[in-house]
Amino acid sequence: MIKKNIPYKLRVLIIGLSSAFFIGAIPMLVGPGLTDPEPIGKYLNGNFPAVPATQNPYEVAYDNLTFDSPLNFTMIPNQDKIVLGQRDGKVYWFDNDQNTTTKNL
Repeated sequence: MIKKNIPYKLRVLIIGLSSAFFIGAIPMLVGPGLTDPEPIGKYLNGNFPAVPATQNPYEVAYDNLTFDSPLNFTMIPNQDKIVLGQRDGKVYWFDNDQNTTTKNL
């Protein structure tokens, strides 16, 4: 019989990986553990508020401006201007006025 000395760190690594593998395989052997949803919110019971599907909850803020895939906007501090970034990388700024018709690239 040949006896080999395995370094301590390698033994700990092997034991840790083996344990993680077996713990990770438990749901495959015994199931996920959750069979029925548990209520965690007030609408999980299926009673959603009565809002027709055709009702739009949003209001257009700047009727005279259009953008292509806007991602974010930021108010400029101490100024009455807004900076808006689009998905294509273009950044616009415009006056914070609902009647404004000019956007600047």
